[in-house]
Amino acid sequence: MTHPIRSSFSFARVGLMASFLLVGTAVRADDFKETQGFFDFEINKKLAPNWSVFLNHQSKIQDNDPEYFLWHMRGGVRYEVAPWLRAAIDHRHQEDRDKGDWIREGRSTLELTPKVKLGGWALSSRNRMEYRDFEGAKPDRWRYRNEIKAAHALPFWDLSGYLSEEPQYDFEQDRWSKHRITAGVSREVACGTKLQLYYRWDVIEDSKAHGSWDTTQIFGLKLVMNMDALVKK
Repeated sequence: MTHPIRSSFSFARVGLMASFLLVGTAVRADDFKETQGFFDFEINKKLAPNWSVFLNHQSKIQDNDPEYFLWHMRGGVRYEVAPWLRAAIDHRHQEDRDKGDWIREGRSTLELTPKVKLGGWALSSRNRMEYRDFEGAKPDRWRYRNEIKAAHALPFWDLSGYLSEEPQYDFEQDRWSKHRITAGVSREVACGTKLQLYYRWDVIEDSKAHGSWDTTQIFGLKLVMNMDALVKK
């Protein structure tokens, strides 16, 4: 008789490896334009049984610059509409360094995320509509993002693994201008504190040369703290 944990692990491993093969054709190792690092810290807290608030800070670095080139602060509200649907609204203040000057962006976001569990898999489709308000001459714009994500618990070190793909549609450019492919793991490292590590490809079309794509590889770290669990502790 097949051991249930071993069987579950085999199924998860085959599924994840098959997905890697499918997305692996998107880029080659020598296609990377640059390497970046993303660092996130988030805190969240429940307001009511189905309501919660969150605050997130992210900074980014790149291999050809010793200092961070972008940071944002983002806060918002999440609502569990049903066991299979989550809604969220938030606003982000972002600053991007360009030739020594910091360019500000305000970004308002509405999200709807259908989700379902099939066996050991947690599947979700996050639909995000963004309004991007840029400082200076750059025109403001709308953007739609759809992150398709599959996660599965792994039978070692209390890890959960996941894969996601997120195409992004820029209404100003009237095309799908970016794809984001991510593989990662997460684990609760302390009561109410979860650590996520991930590897990502950002595949971006040149805004002035349609059909010309550049790829950036990204190593990311995210720490999420749930204030309710910390208070109970």
